[in-house]
This record gives sequence, C-alpha cells and structure tokens, in this order.
Amino acid sequence: MGTLAEEAPRVNARAELKMRLGKHVDTKSGPRRFSLQPPNLSSCTKREIRDYFLNSYDLYEDLFSALQDEATFYKQPDKLRLQLIFYLGHTSAVYVNKLMLAGELKDRECGFMDLQFETGVDEMVWDSTDQCRLGGEFNWPRVQQVWQYRHDVKQTILNLIEKEPLELPLVHKDPWWALMLGIEHERIHLETSSVLFRQLPVDLLKAPQNWHYAPTISCTSVNRIDEDDALENPFIQVEATEVNLGKPEDFPSFGWDNEYGAMSVKVPEFEARQFLTSNGEFLDFVKAGGYNKRQYWSEEGWKWRCRRQAQHPSFWVCTDLCKSGCDGELATYSHCSESVGGQVGTFRYRAMFDVIDMPWNWPAETNYHEAHAYCRWLGDDCRVIAEAEFVAIRDQPELPSQRVGMDVDVIYRKNVMDKFNLNMAFCSSTPVDYYPANSAGFHDTMGNVWQWCEDHFNGLPGAKFDYLYHDFSTPYYDGFHNTILGGSWISTGDSASSFARFWFRRHFFQHMGFRVVRSTNTPPVQLISTPVYQPQRGFIHTDVQVARFPAELKVASFTPEFALEGDEYVRRQLQWDFGQPARSKPWDENYIIRHISDFHTDRVLSPASSKLVPQGTISSLPSSAFWSDVSDTLADCTRQIKRCEHRALVIGSGTGRLAMEVAKYYDNVLGIHPVARSIEIAKLLQQGKALKGSAIDGVQLDGLVVPHKTFPTINFKQFLWVPLEMGQFDLVVLALLDLVACPEYWIARLAHTVSKTGVAMVLSSKYGVEELMPVLTCARLSLLTSTRLEHDFPLVVSEADEIEHNGKTDIHVSLWTHAAQ
Repeated sequence: MGTLAEEAPRVNARAELKMRLGKHVDTKSGPRRFSLQPPNLSSCTKREIRDYFLNSYDLYEDLFSALQDEATFYKQPDKLRLQLIFYLGHTSAVYVNKLMLAGELKDRECGFMDLQFETGVDEMVWDSTDQCRLGGEFNWPRVQQVWQYRHDVKQTILNLIEKEPLELPLVHKDPWWALMLGIEHERIHLETSSVLFRQLPVDLLKAPQNWHYAPTISCTSVNRIDEDDALENPFIQVEATEVNLGKPEDFPSFGWDNEYGAMSVKVPEFEARQFLTSNGEFLDFVKAGGYNKRQYWSEEGWKWRCRRQAQHPSFWVCTDLCKSGCDGELATYSHCSESVGGQVGTFRYRAMFDVIDMPWNWPAETNYHEAHAYCRWLGDDCRVIAEAEFVAIRDQPELPSQRVGMDVDVIYRKNVMDKFNLNMAFCSSTPVDYYPANSAGFHDTMGNVWQWCEDHFNGLPGAKFDYLYHDFSTPYYDGFHNTILGGSWISTGDSASSFARFWFRRHFFQHMGFRVVRSTNTPPVQLISTPVYQPQRGFIHTDVQVARFPAELKVASFTPEFALEGDEYVRRQLQWDFGQPARSKPWDENYIIRHISDFHTDRVLSPASSKLVPQGTISSLPSSAFWSDVSDTLADCTRQIKRCEHRALVIGSGTGRLAMEVAKYYDNVLGIHPVARSIEIAKLLQQGKALKGSAIDGVQLDGLVVPHKTFPTINFKQFLWVPLEMGQFDLVVLALLDLVACPEYWIARLAHTVSKTGVAMVLSSKYGVEELMPVLTCARLSLLTSTRLEHDFPLVVSEADEIEHNGKTDIHVSLWTHAAQ
C-alpha cells in the first residue's frame, strides 16, 4: 500500500456524515456526534484506518470534555470502579502495551503512565476493588499530564500508521491487529465511561456540543407518555428453529476472542414480547412492592438488593434519598433528593447529563437481578431471553452458507441508524417502538440498550485464545457473569456488531435492559458447572438459576485454568514441589489432609495440628536431584546478572517450591500463579504452618514445615495475566507453559518483565529452544544457554497425561537475555 499522501482523498466529511446519518442530521444546529463504520480489513486503506482511529480517539475525548473541573477527574462514581482519571489514561496505555506486545514500538520503554494506566478492575465483590490490583495507594498524575500523555500516544500511533507497511487482508497475527484491538477497546470504554458519568452529580457535568437526546414520543405510535397510560406489549410466538452462533474466522473485521468458534443450537418454540420492557411496564412491579418481596429474587439477587437498599432502578430518580453506589467523596451522594422536582411518589429519569421527566416508553435499565425478579413477578414461566433465542428473533441469515458480504453484520449496513438505535444515532435511549419492527414483528432486536441473557458467559467451541489480550474474556467464563447482547445507543464499532458478545456481573449496571420470554420447553440456556475457587471461601457455586433450570443445561467453563483448582492438579503440584518418589504407600484414612477439596485457609489443616514453627526451628526443603540442579542454575543466573537489584519474578510459582528456591538468592521475590488453591498452600507454608500427616494421596510430605523466617520476602499473588505495573525484574522464571491455554501470551510478556541487564529462565516439558526462539527473537531476547533436567514426577493434570509421560518428565531449561546485552 502507498503512503497516506498517495491515497485518494476521501469524500467531504460533512457530506459523508449526512449520507451515514440521513434523517438524523440536524444541519441547523450542526452535526451530531457520529461514529464511523469499522474498516473492511480485506480492502481498507491506511487512511481509512487512520480516520477510524482518530474518530475513536476524538469521541472518547469529547466525552471527557463534559467534566466541569479537574477535581471531578479524581472522583469515583462507582465504588466498584476506579477514579475517572484512570479511564482518561487507560485507553491510551492499552494502545501502547498491546502494540509493544505485538512487536511494534520496539524502541519505546514502558513509562510511568504506560504502567499506571494499564490494568483496570472487574468487580468480583460488591464493595471492594482491593483484590483486583497489586495493592497500595494510587498516586494519580495531574489531569494536564494525562491529556499530554494522550496527545503523545496519539502522535506515536499516527507515525506508526504512516510508516508501517499494510498488507491485506489484515489477520490476527498481524501487528495491525493490535492497533484495531486498541481502537475497539477504546470504544468499549466510551460506553462504560458514559455510565460512570451518569452516576455523577449533574452539576459536575456539562453536555458536550451536539450530544442530543432522542424524542420521548414514538414516531410510529402513541406509546406510554405518563404512568397512567396502558402499554400493550404482546407475546409473539416463535417456531422451533436451529441457529448458529459464532463469527467466521475469515470475516474481514476485528473481533474479540469470544466471538469466534462455532456452535449450532436447537431452539424449541417459545414466546417473546414484541418490545423491550419499558419504564412504564417496570413501574407496575415497583408499585406492587416487588423490591421488598423476597419470593421474586434469587438468593444472590436478594443479598444485592438488601445491601444496596434498592427500591427502584438505579437511573430512576425519586425524592427519598435512595442509596447510591458511589465511593470516596461521593459516598453520601444520591440522585434521589427533594430538589429533583416532581411530586412525592413520582419518578424522574437520570439521562447522560441531566435529570429529565421520566420517559415511560424508553426501555427500563436494570441489572440482571432486577430483570430476574420482574420476570418472576410476571409468572413462573417468564424469564429473560437466551442467547440462541436472541439470535432466532433477528432478521439475519444464520447459516454459514447464507452469509454473503459484509451486510450480514448490521454495523456495515448503510441504513443501520434508520433501523436501530446504534452507533450514536442519538445520545440516549429511544422509545421501545421508535424504530420499525423486523419481519417477525419484533422491535429493537439490536441497539437501544444491551439485553440481559439467561446464559452464563462462556466461549464457543473451536475458539482460539488471542495472545494480545488473552485475559479479555477467559477470567469471566466463571458462572458469575451473564451474557449481554445487541449493543446500546452508544455502542459503536465491534460493540455494535451482530457478532458482539459481552458480559457483566449480574449486579452491575450498564445501558442494559431486557426482553421477557416464556416457554414450556427446556430453554436453550447454557450454565457453567465448573466451580470457582475463591481465597478464604473455598469453592463457590453460582446459585442464581440452579433451581429454575435442569441439570442438563450445565456445561464446563471454556477457561481451562479453572479446572486446575480441582483435586487432581493440586495434589500433583504438591507432589512436583515437595513429594518423594514413594507411590507404593497406600492411602491412610487417618491422614489429616484427606480431601484436597477442603484446601482453604480456614480448613486446610486440622485445628489440632496447625501451628507456627517455634522460633529457632531449622527445617530444610525435601531434596531431589531436580531441585538441586534448579538451585545450581539459579545461582549461575544470578552470577550473570549485572547491576542486580535482587528483584525476581516467578511466573508459575505453584505451591511455592520454585519461589522458595529463588528466594535463596533474591531479597524480593514475587510469585504468581493462576491457581488460587496453590497460592493459598504456598502462603501457609511460607508462614511456617505445617502440612501434617505423612502423605497427601500418595505424596510424601513427612510432616513438611517451611520455617517462615527463611522466606519472609516472597509475595504470592494469584494472577491470570502479567500486570506491567509490577515493573521489571533482574530474574524472571517462567514455569507454567505446560498448564495454560495461551502460552504465546506468557512467552511474549518475558521481554517486558525482565530488566535490560537481567535474565529470563524458562522451564517446560513442551517448550524448548526451538519452540521459544521465534517469539523471543522477535522480542529481542537472545539465548544464553539451555539444558535438560529430569524430574521424578510429571506436572500433569490427569492420570491419562501421567501414563503418556511414563512417570518421569524431561524439563527443558533455557536462559535468555536482551539482545543488546
């Protein structure tokens, strides 16, 4: 492809805007904010990618221009999210970090802001983000510094676009894919940040120019204007059918990992309501006291309702000073107050930048728990839609043989904003009957608000993990996140795609609503059966839908790391770290640690035998030829490191042995591992607590005690990724490639975590020099030396794997350093 200057000029931007928006353009008051369609990655030019990037960057900055003063940037509108200043810098940091991971920006060193703004949070509990980051206080930079950072990143990317060769079609392994990932990631945060803005006091905001709300009166009929008008929302029969889920691998647009794969689903006949559930309909549930009637709520939902003291949807405004979810200075703030106007007992509506009269015919925005309770109030046969049912009611060919051209994806249709409230056609919801019905009679089958599904969020069969962002989806295939589909009014780019699949925790708020369905057949709902282990709590099984749906709807999580919390892996990890080769000893029912499934802090040890090691006690780790060789190799590594600051990172620390060996030579060791139970055992051993009993299911421990004074400087953390905010280390040991689903990610991260004068050490039974060389050479790491060691036990997950390894394992050990050194 040629340079930007050589490409043909684009059509006049204003003419293109009119062409795209059609009837939605108000030329008298100036054009509305708009989003470009995503580029076709089989035929796009550099200029189209550049324009799409700039459009994304400008939309995001336009939103943040609504904040009235600098102090607002440091406020926290939701206690389950970070301060707004983080989100201003975050999207720029992701551009940089993903491009570096893809092998671009080779001369750039990760700066303070690249690290500070890299990783956000996913709310895993209702009232804390403490466990989502490395801990400690956030020292946020000044607002002007962050704006300057955004400007600098923008120029860096524009220079990259100008200089980098573009070869079409653009595919997953191409460095340009990392740029498209950054663009689509920013468009996601345009949407999620807009919700945070809705949670702020209105006097802290000023609507950006040309952000316009939709009409509150439908163009097609007179819908519910006030709370006394009746709204007809009939059920429409849908015949039994079969649908296909998944985005074709060769479809020429960017897609997130969870969109790919393929699954055919048989959908029994069901009935779905013609419209999304409106505010007017939901009012009947509120007036009926639905928020205070336990019988309509799941156990999980009722706990949330009581904790939040909710009496109506979050963006409804009343005069009763309802509790908000804000934090910090805003913890006592509430949209609901006597000053909002209106009579006592009536409701108003919090839009993006204002409190307005309630639009009763706009969709009700709720979390899943509220939607679930509303459906139970309607009747035991009512529920929210399933993912396969959502696809079944759309006007779109679903069989691969019927897919022709880009038009199968609604975001590429020229008239998309004439049929759906997507792509910022308006800057608010629209009446639920504002847009025309499809051929089956349904309105808003895409857009307006995201739609909650009954399904737990999970991957599709055949999908591959993307090393550029391998933790985008996989941590959330846990049964605690439900699928959301369809996009909202502010969804743009891939988020407005027909293939888009996203997720949220059931208690979380977004621009999300729901459609009521009912059926007498077993619905095509998928519920994750893989239990999730949480530190200090043990295994957690989701209970919100268990009683309502039959057991055959349960499926395993698509995230293989969750299976590593099971008994077999933890037993084998202990065997690998501390066991002696004595398989012949039978199981003894008197052994204290009898069921590994009970491993968590409160129950891992018998109360009678758990104790700290007395002061002065000396105990050595069980020895073997393998660990003796590892220790010698670590000593050799240390001698080769110049300007050593004695910081080491162990990726794949297991139950602690490898980190303990490293700690013999380093004063500051961070051990990370994806398996929570392994981390908890490592912490117990580090604290000097004894794993009493002579064996764990055949693993000889001989009353293993690790004196806590020996290893006080190890910090064990559970991570499914490598946060760059950890900084760089003199030694990085990578030892989990045999266990994880996306080893390419962990290999690529080595170059960013080892210091310029440091050494990276890789231990694996599957990845030797030949497998590592292509990725690490591209990352400018060079081989120092390699060898093979033999371990008495295979680190495998199943007995079948053990048979394949025939009892022992050859371990490839290779040492790498930055090529410049």
